[in-house]
Amino acid sequence: MSIINQMLQDLDKRRASSAERGALPNQARALPPHAAPNRRLLWMVSAIVAAVLIAAIAWQVQKISARYPQTPAPDAALSADITPQPRMALDLAAPPVSVTGKKAAPTPRSTEIVQAPPQPEPEPKPKPQRRTAAPAIASAADAASSEPAAPTVRSITLGEKQPAPPADQIDKQVHAMTPRQIAENDYRRAVELLNQGHLPEARSELETALKLDPAHTAARQGLFGLLLAAKKNDAAEQVLQDGLEINPNQPGFALALARLQAERGDTAAAIATMQKSEAAGQNSPDYLATLAALLQRAQRHAEAVEHYQAALKFAPQTGVWWMGLGISQQALDRKAEARDAFIRAQSSNTLTPELQAFVEQRLQQLR
Repeated sequence: MSIINQMLQDLDKRRASSAERGALPNQARALPPHAAPNRRLLWMVSAIVAAVLIAAIAWQVQKISARYPQTPAPDAALSADITPQPRMALDLAAPPVSVTGKKAAPTPRSTEIVQAPPQPEPEPKPKPQRRTAAPAIASAADAASSEPAAPTVRSITLGEKQPAPPADQIDKQVHAMTPRQIAENDYRRAVELLNQGHLPEARSELETALKLDPAHTAARQGLFGLLLAAKKNDAAEQVLQDGLEINPNQPGFALALARLQAERGDTAAAIATMQKSEAAGQNSPDYLATLAALLQRAQRHAEAVEHYQAALKFAPQTGVWWMGLGISQQALDRKAEARDAFIRAQSSNTLTPELQAFVEQRLQQLR
């Protein structure tokens, strides 16, 4: 049919004669040509449809972007290797600085990776923030700018092993305790034990302290007191003698030892003990008077008078020392001096009734 229709259309165009048309059946007529399509209208409809499609696609893309924010491309210094890298331990000792817009030179990568301890995930925020690009690294040109330089962040490259930040150096020097220090600690423990009534334990601590530091005066004095209270006079004397051998300039030790020696009847040993430390006891009236009494017992009255007079210079109201002075002066047949000494002893009002009666008797002898 398309061929016949084409022939009929050609006859119409050439305005063929009735003879040419007579060769065709009378019913054959050329179909009316289709109207030429309106191309402008088609372009407008296509443009509208395309605009609608583009708008729909853009709206969907914007909706998806708002829900799932995309990370922009990293800076050129960090975009050479996009292979996912493990999280690294970062040195953030200095506060972050603002982005200057200058790109840092790429840092060589190291094959060694330092794994950082897992960090807790941050709590979700009401409004998601767009992630920023990797922190910019300040270059040397930033430091040369005229503006004051802000604290910078240490340069970090993914996959590069960073040195651990130096920790605060704490100078912990362990000093070995000296024997003297250990002895002092033992002495303090002994004092605590004494206050608690644990005498045997305190004695043991004091003995240990003296083994470590034989010159520890307080520990030796404490041990002497414990031994004396336990009536262990021999051990107590030995403790004092050891101390005086180390340091004879201890008049207290010499005085205590001399009294113990005199109590057991060894007057000569007592005098010898006190004379060894006499130089250290020149300013002690008790020391001088005790030595005078020992010298008097040994019938060494002249030396006794000298030491009694020295002691009375420090304590002139001590009646018993005046009485002792009078006894030695009477033994030296110094009757007038002896009488004056006994009168001073009587007038001191410090004598016991027995001693007062003794002085009265001596005064009767000297009349």
